[in-house]
Amino acid sequence: MTDVDHDDAPVDDDEPMGPVTAIHYPIGVETEVPGTNGQLFKTVLVEGKGARFPPSGSQVSVHYVGTLASDGSKFDSSRDRGDHFSFKIGQRQVILGWDKGVATMKKGERSNLRCLPEYAYGKNGSPPKIPADATLNFDVELFDWTSSEDISGGAKTLLKEKITAGTGWDKADYESEVTCDVRIFSLAALGGDGDDAAKADTVEAAADEAAFWVKRDWSFVYGVDTESQDLPAFDKVLKDLVPGERSAITVRASAYPLPSSLGASLPPGDYVYDVAIKHLNVVKTWNYQGQAKLDQARQRKDDANGYFGKKDFVNAEKKYRRALEFLEASDYSYDEEQREACKQMTIACHSNLAQVFLNLKQWDAAVKCCDKAIAIDAAHSKSLFRRAKAFLGQSEFAAAKVDLKRILEIDASNADAHAEMQRAIEGERAYNQQQKARYSKLFA
Repeated sequence: MTDVDHDDAPVDDDEPMGPVTAIHYPIGVETEVPGTNGQLFKTVLVEGKGARFPPSGSQVSVHYVGTLASDGSKFDSSRDRGDHFSFKIGQRQVILGWDKGVATMKKGERSNLRCLPEYAYGKNGSPPKIPADATLNFDVELFDWTSSEDISGGAKTLLKEKITAGTGWDKADYESEVTCDVRIFSLAALGGDGDDAAKADTVEAAADEAAFWVKRDWSFVYGVDTESQDLPAFDKVLKDLVPGERSAITVRASAYPLPSSLGASLPPGDYVYDVAIKHLNVVKTWNYQGQAKLDQARQRKDDANGYFGKKDFVNAEKKYRRALEFLEASDYSYDEEQREACKQMTIACHSNLAQVFLNLKQWDAAVKCCDKAIAIDAAHSKSLFRRAKAFLGQSEFAAAKVDLKRILEIDASNADAHAEMQRAIEGERAYNQQQKARYSKLFA
């Protein structure tokens, strides 16, 4: 619709975009599009194929002829120009009547969309061709759409095409309960190659026998059960899907090679996940209040301690962070005793998380965790000690001595602090001698 400026179209920021409720539209019968408040009507002229509709965000390719309902005069036509018109569904690139109407069409369908003013150009119109408060008719034919979306952050190593749009906003997060169907195909087996992403239609029509890995009604706890973590990039894929959604995700094998654990005869090259989210339960901190919230935090802290004892520092970190999500979520229902318990547990989680990073020799991360604990309790000896250890790991001897001195002011008999203080003094002395020798050679 290059002749019409869509920036003139009215915009309702509260109006939901993308596909509306799917209903049957009889051929030749004008039918109101559900959820449009009597502002948009569709008449199917030629029935489309399949059962899929273009999802929000997909790039559609159409032909159209636009006429004024008042006198039938034509104001725009892609057919006259000989070029298909393309736009993205649900992105406000076109008038609302198009965003809503084309989202109800199947591939190959041709329909008339009657758009009343609110779903067209409103009280301002689009001069000189479209007057104010005009009702418009659009004869639209939908040829195809592509909905490939890069979900890898710009690297183009994970390309998603929706097969079925989901509902709601929840997406899998750590500890979410997930039930899904998963199939894995070779991209070549689906007819794709090069930089192409697998087509949603092709994946949807593919038989299970064409897949080299299939799992139906697969239930697991995201981030906790290890089997789901064995699939390359599967955690990134899950984080982008909502309940009820089914999508095909093309995975670049150069970035995410298939592990031998999937089978002895894995196909070479890129591959495709066909994932349908059947159930998703996201554990939200705000669903718990008072003592129940503290109990949830304590359970995760205990789990983290268990992982730490097994030297599983990756899962220990995840559990400590999850415990902190419960502890740091505001809760005005706490009584005085619960507030104190929350405070002490928060300090312990930050301090224990610092110890995780000390074991991994991630000094800066350890310092930051200790900073948070010390901000709550400036005299917390464990956090001061662990921060001093992290400073020593960074050869920040002066900073380490400050923390150790503070510990000894609190407890002069602390043998560990005395030992680390000696280590800091000796390390500082050796460092200074090394620097002195270096500069002596330089000036010589």
